Amino acid sequence: MDLQAKDCNDVKIFMFEGRLDISRCTEVEAELYRAIDCGNFKLILDLANIDCLSSSGLRIFIAVMKKLKEKNGRLGLCSMPPHVFKVFKVVDLDKVFEIYDSTDHAIACFQESA
Repeated sequence: MDLQAKDCNDVKIFMFEGRLDISRCTEVEAELYRAIDCGNFKLILDLANIDCLSSSGLRIFIAVMKKLKEKNGRLGLCSMPPHVFKVFKVVDLDKVFEIYDSTDHAIACFQESA
């Protein structure tokens, strides 16, 4: 799992690549929490290049969303490959998360509601 980050105005975007499973979850969760602790309350997770998403990965997304809600922040997920979206749909998380087709669409929606 490779995790890259970039800033776009007041939005922090994380790009995932590879497998998000139990072997990398602690590191990924720490990185996302670090961003929130540094005052980044609008996060977009770009999942376009994620090969595999385990239940541990889902747990991270839920935990990060809860932490952001406590700070009146937002979490957006975007560019999900079909196999990843299927996981969200099967466990009804597609109704819980803000899911966007692309990073640009997510950024535009985040900026409209500012």
